[in-house]
Amino acid sequence: MYLFEDNDLDSLSIALVMENPLNIQQFKQNRIELREFADNLELVNDKVSYYKYVRSAQEGFVNDFTQKYTVKNIQICDNVAVANITELLTWQYVDYDLPSAAEINYNVTLIMTEDKWLVASVVAPEEYFDQKYIIGDTEFNLDTKITQFNVRYATEKAEYNAYLENENRISEAPTIIRTSSYDPDKAVAYAQKWAMSRNDAFIDFGNVDCMNFASQCIYAGLGGPENTPDTDYMDKSGSDKTERWYWNDYESWCSCSDFRNYVNGSDAALNTGIYEIENGGQMPFWHTIVGSIAHVNTEAGGEYGHAIVFIGYESPLLKDIYFCAHSTNRLNEKFGLHYPDSPAYVITPESLS
Repeated sequence: MYLFEDNDLDSLSIALVMENPLNIQQFKQNRIELREFADNLELVNDKVSYYKYVRSAQEGFVNDFTQKYTVKNIQICDNVAVANITELLTWQYVDYDLPSAAEINYNVTLIMTEDKWLVASVVAPEEYFDQKYIIGDTEFNLDTKITQFNVRYATEKAEYNAYLENENRISEAPTIIRTSSYDPDKAVAYAQKWAMSRNDAFIDFGNVDCMNFASQCIYAGLGGPENTPDTDYMDKSGSDKTERWYWNDYESWCSCSDFRNYVNGSDAALNTGIYEIENGGQMPFWHTIVGSIAHVNTEAGGEYGHAIVFIGYESPLLKDIYFCAHSTNRLNEKFGLHYPDSPAYVITPESLS
């Protein structure tokens, strides 16, 4: 919630979450370096400041904002506690008709000082920022990142305005008519229905369900039924698991890297168009956005490790493209507000031959 509202980190304490019945277990605690906790909280506060700035600059305003917390587990040992907390956020973008939501998992470490529990560490291990800057080895400097964002965003808007002026276009991206057997509306409908839950007809990969979810959306766009996986809408003809796109053989269906290798292979029956967005770039105007999936850079090493599904747009500006995803669950989130400095590898399904 700190990315949306003005809150003090001290408010997130054991006192607030102990209203619910808790599973309390003892655990062995190693020596704690308070400097490490202080650095982590400083980075979390910088994260909050950065995202607030990005959202404000891109006019990512919301209404009807709510939050709900579920405590999955708390382990307490002497003056240290570790809490696993799930945060469910819901909101309405002021310029979008549909509601949006996100479900985020946090690992929170607290320390007892003077009879008061204080937050010492906050990590959302499945989130883009935390993977790249907190868990990863990449340094984050708030002033530098804001400067980089301002330069990128100014360039993006200038390029878009020049395009509109030169082509005498209205302030929306052109409508692109597909001539393939892939129906993006069916993919979008599936994504929005299952973004915040799981379809029991398919295998659930828990907190690494992103590409599995994206494959399900593609499968729906190809005409696959929702309740029973039908192999007629998959490619199971390859010689091994990385050469076929098939829900029960895992690799190309559920792994981002294996899916990219698959669609780039010469024998893939799933035909796609591919476009790569550089850091802070915008979608090309000739590229079909709706029903495409994107792999984003969520690791310090530069690997495209997370899959999302584009479900709508107001313009090719990244701030105006909406997506759904799993792990963490995201419904109708804005790409540019959540991934302000990530490149993306965009894959547009076309047909299954």
